[in-house]
Order: sequence, then C-alpha cells, then structure tokens
Amino acid sequence: MNQRTIGSVWTYFLLTIALTVPFWLLGALVSRELLPALPLSAIGVVGPVAAGAILSCRENGFSGLKDLLKRSFDFGRVR
Repeated sequence: MNQRTIGSVWTYFLLTIALTVPFWLLGALVSRELLPALPLSAIGVVGPVAAGAILSCRENGFSGLKDLLKRSFDFGRVR
C-alpha cells in the first residue's frame, strides 16, 4: 500500500465514525423507534455509504459517484 491509499483508508474510517456515532448516541439517549422494533440508531447504517459517496465524489467528481453507484448495483459482479 502506498501512502495515499493508507491516508484514504483512514479518511474513510474517520468519516464513517463521524457520520455513524451521532445516531448511535441519539438512539441511546432517545427511546423512540422509527418503526416497530427499529431503533433510531438504525439510521447509522447510512454512515459507511455516505462516507464512500462523499469521498468518491471528492476524488473524482460526480462521475466518480455515478461509477460507485453503478458498481454497487451491478449484480453481474456477484459470483
């Protein structure tokens, strides 16, 4: 791995934490549910997806985001 790849991994990791932890904390403090048996902290699942989208868009513009989403829904890649 080169230095840029390591920096990108750390950036993704930290951004994912920054986007996910607030929902975990909110879910721990508030006893509301989005749906029956679906806690508020479940919104945190979008943190990794949002982090990937933000970094992909930052690195390659909207075409990078489009490519990321296209690869995410390409079921032909699944073995």
